[in-house]
Amino acid sequence: MKKFLRGFKFAFKGILYCIKNERNMRIHTVIAVYVLVFARFFELSKTDYAILIMTIAAVMAAEAFNTSLERIANRFGMEYNRLNEAAKDTAAGAVLILALGAVGVALCLFTDPNGYISIYNYLTSNPPALAILIISFIIALIYIIAGPVRIARLIRYFRKKAKLRSRRKI
Repeated sequence: MKKFLRGFKFAFKGILYCIKNERNMRIHTVIAVYVLVFARFFELSKTDYAILIMTIAAVMAAEAFNTSLERIANRFGMEYNRLNEAAKDTAAGAVLILALGAVGVALCLFTDPNGYISIYNYLTSNPPALAILIISFIIALIYIIAGPVRIARLIRYFRKKAKLRSRRKI
């Protein structure tokens, strides 16, 4: 049982590695969250939700495989190598194919104009929800651009500064 649970630990460690080190994985996670939040405004069946979740999972898994292949290629071929370049480009292309397929799935699932009208009505009649959405976009952009590692460093930096200021006042 311990080995089984350790396998999950390593899997989550790999997912976190991708999120920390790959901007594209952060983009995929943000898009997935927004798609799942706004999907509730559309009349999707259980099958539609299953397709949506599997599509999101496939894109993220492809990004994880791409990251893995890039790290292996970089480890064993630090100098320029046409085969390494081709392997990395092909893996990135696979992610792009899946991402474009995900856009196609979204275009098929989110065709009902009433869903968009519902989103608009909800946000215009609920200013706190609109404010939360705007703030979440800003946070999402910071998360995508800076990543969790740099955000954590900034938080530590500002905490240290605040401690130094409070010590000076005493």
